[in-house]
Amino acid sequence: MDASVVQELFAELQQISEQAIADALCELPERFPTALAESVISGYRSRLRQLEAVTA
Repeated sequence: MDASVVQELFAELQQISEQAIADALCELPERFPTALAESVISGYRSRLRQLEAVTA
């Protein structure tokens, strides 16, 4: 896969991430453990920041 394609994919991922998180949170069952959801989202955002640092 060409590096420019990978960069485009990363850019799209960065653009859609917050909406994707919001959408996923809306779809969680009512009694889904809040701490678990927050942990997953925190981990995702941490990786996203790493990705932003590499692609900047």
